Amino acid sequence: MKNKYILSGILLIVVAISVGFFVSNKTSEIKSTASVSYAIPNDIVSFDNAALTEDLSINLLLGHIYETLVQYDSSKNSFQPYLAESWIVSKDGLAYDFKLRKGIKFHDSSDLTAEVVVENINRIKDPKTGPVLSQFLSGVKEIKAVDDNTVRFVLAAPSASFISNISFIGIASLPAIKNGTIAERPIGTGPLVFVSSEPGKKIIFQRNDQYWGSKAVFKELDVFVIPDENARLLALRNGGIDFLPEKYMSSENREGIAKNSEFTTARIPANSLDSLYFNGKDSQLSNHNVRIALTEALDLKEIVKILGDSVIEARGPIPVSYAENPQTLKLISYNLEDAKKLYKEATIQKPIELMYLSDNPSYQKIAEYIAEQWGKIGVKTTLKKVDITTMTNNVISDKYQVALSYLGGLSPNPLFFIEYVFSSGGPYAQFLGYKNDKLEELVKELQTIADVNGREKKFAEAQQIVIDDAPSVSLYNSTYGYIYNNKKISDFKIDPFLPSKYLEKIGLR
Repeated sequence: MKNKYILSGILLIVVAISVGFFVSNKTSEIKSTASVSYAIPNDIVSFDNAALTEDLSINLLLGHIYETLVQYDSSKNSFQPYLAESWIVSKDGLAYDFKLRKGIKFHDSSDLTAEVVVENINRIKDPKTGPVLSQFLSGVKEIKAVDDNTVRFVLAAPSASFISNISFIGIASLPAIKNGTIAERPIGTGPLVFVSSEPGKKIIFQRNDQYWGSKAVFKELDVFVIPDENARLLALRNGGIDFLPEKYMSSENREGIAKNSEFTTARIPANSLDSLYFNGKDSQLSNHNVRIALTEALDLKEIVKILGDSVIEARGPIPVSYAENPQTLKLISYNLEDAKKLYKEATIQKPIELMYLSDNPSYQKIAEYIAEQWGKIGVKTTLKKVDITTMTNNVISDKYQVALSYLGGLSPNPLFFIEYVFSSGGPYAQFLGYKNDKLEELVKELQTIADVNGREKKFAEAQQIVIDDAPSVSLYNSTYGYIYNNKKISDFKIDPFLPSKYLEKIGLR
C-alpha cells in the first residue's frame, strides 16, 4: 500500500489503530463460532504498516491487525495508553518516553520490545518506505530503546501534534518486516489474525484468542471484494454479507434500503472533508484568478441537494464537526458571471482533466455537475474515473490537474487538516505546489499550543488564508455509517473519530 494514501480518503489519511466487535475479556472465555462479513469495492493492494489509506473500511481491517502506542478515547476526549502503558514528557517538551506493556506478542509469537518499535519507526520514517506516513514523523530527531520496555522519541522542536501523529503509526512484527512478507501477510499484535487473501474475491481474518485486550465476539471476519455496487447491494439483501459501509452505495440505493425494515443504518457526522484539489504546479492552475474562477463557478448548496442528507455543506478547510471551524469564515461565493469574467482574462485557457475516485458512487454525479458548471464559464472539462492506487500514483508524480477526493479525519486534532494539507511540511502541500509564508507562521504557533483554549482565532486566520488562496475547494462534510442486517446484528455503534473504532461495538443475534 506504498502509494495508497492520497488526497482523500484519511481518511484519512487513518491512525490510533484499534478494535471492533469486542466484549470485556473479564467475562467468561468467548467460544462463539459466528462469522461476520462485509464488502469492499477494490482489492487491498498491500497490507504493509508503512503505508496508510484514508479509506475508512480499509483502515478498519488494518486497525484490527496493527496497533499503536497510544489511542484516542472519545469518551475521555484525550489520548490514552495502548501498546504503551504510560508515557512521560521532558520539561522542555522534546523527549517522550513510552513504557511498553509487558508480555504482548505478535501473531507470529515474537515479542513486542522497545527495539521492535525503534525498527518500525525508523523504517516508516524513511520517505522511500513510508512516502506519506513519514511526514507524521518528520519532527522526530531521534528514537532509541532506553531498555527492553522503554522507547524514547526526541523531537527537533516541541510539538502539540506529536501524540496525535504517533497515533497513526501501527507496529508490525520485526521478523515479518525482515523477511519481506509484511505487504502480503500482515502480522501485528491486534485482535484479529490475517488468514488468507484471494485476490479479487475474499480476505479472511480470525479472532486472536491470545489477544492481550478484549477479544472479538466473532470467530471470523470475511471481507468480500465486490466491485459492482448493485452486486454489493444484492449480497446485503440476500444475506451474502452482513453489513456495508454507506459510502459504497449511491444515495438512491441508500434511501431505498433504508425503507426496508430488515435493515438498520448506524450513522454519524464524519470528521472528513470532500474537496477539489488543484495542482498548483500546472501552468494554468498556478494562476490564482483561474482557481478563484473555478471555485466561484460551483454552487455548494446544489451539490448538497444532489447528494441528499448524507452530506453537510462545507464551511472551510476544517470539517464543521470540529469546534475550531467558527462558521463565520468568509467563503468564496457562487458567482457565475464573475467566474466567467476572471477565466476569460486568464493568460492560459486549456482543457482541464478532473480525476475522481471510482469507489464512491456519488463522485460520478459530482464530477458531472462540476464539468457542467465549468463549461458555463468556458472551461472544457474531461472526466477521469480512477481507483485509489492510480489516483495516488498520479498525484504523487504530478500527473493530474484537479483531483476530487476526500480527507479523513483520522485525528481528533483539527490542526491535521491545516498542517497536513497546506503546510509545507505536509505531503499534500507538496502535491499541490502550495505555500503561504503567513500560514507557515500560524502552523508553527499552533503546533506549540497544547491547550485548545484561546487558539480559535489563529485557526480562523489560518483557514481564511487557505480559502482566499484557493489551492482547493472544500465541497462538503460527509456523514459516515453502516447499513446492517437485523437478522444477524442487533446493535452497531460508531465512534466519531477513529476509523479503527467505527465498529467499536456490535451485538450479534
